[in-house]
Amino acid sequence: KRSGLRALPVVWAMAACLQTAAWAAPQVVLQENFDAITNDELPEGWTRKIEGYDGADVSNLVGTTTRAYWKVIDKPYVLAGDTYFAGVTSKIAQAYTDGITPVGGNAKRFNTSMTTAAIDASAGANYSLSFKNFYREGSTNVETGQVLVQYDDLPPELVAEFGSNRQNTTETLYFQAPAGAKKLKLTWEYPRPSNN
Repeated sequence: KRSGLRALPVVWAMAACLQTAAWAAPQVVLQENFDAITNDELPEGWTRKIEGYDGADVSNLVGTTTRAYWKVIDKPYVLAGDTYFAGVTSKIAQAYTDGITPVGGNAKRFNTSMTTAAIDASAGANYSLSFKNFYREGSTNVETGQVLVQYDDLPPELVAEFGSNRQNTTETLYFQAPAGAKKLKLTWEYPRPSNN
């Protein structure tokens, strides 16, 4: 699957392929390319959200007008002179939090995330996820970039966490579905940013 994602201040971008990782030939179960997406939308069935951290009021951040909301874009949002995304050659999803704060200012933090539609998990128990990563650490080192997987109605599980810059890096993550799992969802999350 190809998808472009990115969370900034943390900055994040990715192109990804989810497939079974069995001993036999792998079977691709999700492949996504953002290039055909228009109007800042996400692929069908994908969702995004911003929520307050520790009860922070994020009413001023909700909606697709804020850069902190995951968006599929042709050209990454950057500050003047920033070359961090020079390796981006196609559309990606980006969450950029520099200059973005919940009600109450910089002491308040929020979470921003993007989740795939439900994916059939009955093809096998072992999976690999590959993606292009443009994660950039924020100035406070409080936030991280996370990839989570959720099986059916079980709580999400952390698959990987990034706490340092990963510029134009191809990641491959491995995880195992529990016995009897029917569906899974993947989430790219940027927890606890605030104007950094």
